[in-house]
Amino acid sequence: MRTGPLVRLTLMTTSLAMAACTASPQASTGSAAASPSATATATPTPVASPAAVSSPKPTAAPTPAPVWTKPALVVDDASCYQATAGIDASSRSHIVASCAKGLRYSVSNPDGSWTTTLIAQPANRKQMDPQVGFAGNVVYVAYSWLSVNEGACGDDGLVDLGIYYRSRTLPDGAWSEPKRIGITKDTLVSFRVEGATLHAVVYNTADERTYYVKVAGGVSLRVRLPAGGSLRIGRDGRARVAYESSGSIRIATFTGSGFSSAAIPGSDVASAPVLVLDDHDRAHVIWKRDPLQEAACGMASAPDPKAGMYYATNASGTWKVQRFTSQRGEASLQVAGSTNDVHLVLAADAKLTYYTKSATGSWHSKRLVSGWVMSPVIRLDPASGRLLVVYTRGEDDSGNKPGVYVLFK
Repeated sequence: MRTGPLVRLTLMTTSLAMAACTASPQASTGSAAASPSATATATPTPVASPAAVSSPKPTAAPTPAPVWTKPALVVDDASCYQATAGIDASSRSHIVASCAKGLRYSVSNPDGSWTTTLIAQPANRKQMDPQVGFAGNVVYVAYSWLSVNEGACGDDGLVDLGIYYRSRTLPDGAWSEPKRIGITKDTLVSFRVEGATLHAVVYNTADERTYYVKVAGGVSLRVRLPAGGSLRIGRDGRARVAYESSGSIRIATFTGSGFSSAAIPGSDVASAPVLVLDDHDRAHVIWKRDPLQEAACGMASAPDPKAGMYYATNASGTWKVQRFTSQRGEASLQVAGSTNDVHLVLAADAKLTYYTKSATGSWHSKRLVSGWVMSPVIRLDPASGRLLVVYTRGEDDSGNKPGVYVLFK
């Protein structure tokens, strides 16, 4: 039975075979295959560039402010429920989603269209918790690998087998065979690639403890962490992890053999931190304040005038904390490293909202999508300043097709 601190959405179809085999993961299309099988390419969704404004004067016309594109369906698969995204050094966008048949991997093309392939799985296996990273022109996809067995009352039938990753050389390389990170019973919490070094935060369901795993030159280092959280690697090569402890947010910094940690002042009754580092390795963190209490049908939000989503940074040398909304939900964060402009998306109260502020300015917000969405992700292309937003949508009454969607600005 799978246990742990992460909330898992287990969307299993009745066609999944219930088996207890513990074979290593293989790329397949229903049977074992050496490389992922291609699916139909999504309909091209080019983003038009603002037209230049003619003027009789010799001076150039001002460039219109960029606007958000309309949501475009990239992965037309109603079974997808976890998604992540990244942007490589050549400004290509990459999306990875966990779906019933395996991982759906999509990459953008120069004309604005997308190419989607399937990293398939046998019927008695499941790939979950996908993460994506880059090292130059190589893309990495890491995931938790689970065995699907017959469950029982209180048992979802999922057994953790470990964490694996695949890689391929861009733009046209084939996927490598899967390789393991960590040990049996590990599940993936967070994953980063810096140079030739892999970094991960993992939770082990056997001993119910969290670890930082570093793989460099074929040598693996495993260090105990107080709790799971959001992982980033500084320009100094050291890992930082934002995590919740006793109701407050702390940031742990790797010292080479262990971690030192410090609490963020004013982060009381906090959970679900998301960490980003700027160009000077200063921390930018968002979290949720949402105290819970027992209710008739389980746990529910308790009355709290300070409830909401918070942002904190020590970019000025001291911590500054702000509540930017009273809503509470699932969020993703990016910071422009040179200017410290903040960009984030929040899925809450049946809508997806974009929030932004300059380093010294006030908050501004814009509703991007109405309806219930999941797995919101925002990514910033440092080369162009373009923003990518990804989310999943399930079956609902909105009239929108379920699947994985994108927006750009």
